[in-house]
Amino acid sequence: MPLDDRVIAISATFTAEAIQPGLAFWAGELGLECEIRFAGYNQLFQQLLDAGELFARNRGGFNVALVRFDEENRAHVVRQTRRWTNLLVARGKRRR
Repeated sequence: MPLDDRVIAISATFTAEAIQPGLAFWAGELGLECEIRFAGYNQLFQQLLDAGELFARNRGGFNVALVRFDEENRAHVVRQTRRWTNLLVARGKRRR
C-alpha cells in the first residue's frame, strides 16, 4: 500500500465530515494543495494504532484527531485517553 502525500487525514469520535467544506476553503486560500480524507465514524483508536490505516500512511500530510468532550461521557473519555496514551507510548518504544 503506497504512502499518501499531501493529505489532511481526519479521524474523530463523532461525525466530522461537516468540517470538510470550510477546511477545503481555507486550505485553498492558504495555497495548500491537499486532499482531505476522513476515517470511518468513531475509528480514532484504530487510526492511532494500526500501521495500515490512514494516519500511518499519511507521511507527507497532516493527521488530525478530534475528540468530543461532554459531561455525560467525560469519565469514559478520560479512561480511554489514558489507555490510548499508554498504548501509543508502548508502540513508540517498540519502534526504537
